[in-house]
Amino acid sequence: MFETLYVILIDDARLFLAPPPYPHKFKNWPSVKEIVNIVPDNKEIIIFEDVIYIYNTEYNTKIRSFFQEEVTDRWKQYGKDNKASFVNGLKIMIRGIINGKFV
Repeated sequence: MFETLYVILIDDARLFLAPPPYPHKFKNWPSVKEIVNIVPDNKEIIIFEDVIYIYNTEYNTKIRSFFQEEVTDRWKQYGKDNKASFVNGLKIMIRGIINGKFV
């Protein structure tokens, strides 16, 4: 009747994509690369809406199809030309360069 699907969910994915906020020490916090490197070969990973999903490869087609529908719905809802995320990222990098953080 129903298949058993086990999924590991790791919330607050943004905290693994960049250094965490203070008072956390970034050396004690794994990066997304470190998380990906420990996931076994028979597992897949999707990061969506600030959650890391880890699941069996055998469900990859069904799960990716589901998330593609979700992404498409949000893309239609927010508009095709929303470049706010890129612009904000560019501003952050420029501010860091101007303040001499990368020299």
